[in-house]
Amino acid sequence: MTRRLFLALFACFALPTGLHAQTMEQSLVLVASAQSAIQRLSPDETRKLYLGIPMLVDSQRIRPLRNNTNLKVQEMFMQKVMFMSTPAYERQILSRVFRMGGTRPPAYAELRDLLNALETDPAAVTYMPRELATARPGLKIVGEL
Repeated sequence: MTRRLFLALFACFALPTGLHAQTMEQSLVLVASAQSAIQRLSPDETRKLYLGIPMLVDSQRIRPLRNNTNLKVQEMFMQKVMFMSTPAYERQILSRVFRMGGTRPPAYAELRDLLNALETDPAAVTYMPRELATARPGLKIVGEL
């Protein structure tokens, strides 16, 4: 009888907590200005873009912007899309710049600066939580991460 009571209580309390934790995890999306010609980018294309591999849309080079406004979002992007830690990414992108030239994707620590850069440059993309992207009318989602 005690074992049944324990299992019943466990089912009542453990299951909702697990479901709640899953639904609370933020989902990341790739966004661009609403006026951008960019329609869709896959996670693989996004990874290549942030590694410095040039991509063109309507003969315009897409410019990735790094969202450093929230450490959790930054780490989620690095883990889910880039498959590496932030320090490993920094080493890899610096190595690429030194070997092949070019520049590192600009990083933004302030949300208003990131949004301003994104909304004024139709060739720019960045990542952010879905909730933030859908709350901004000047942005459109161009990728699911």
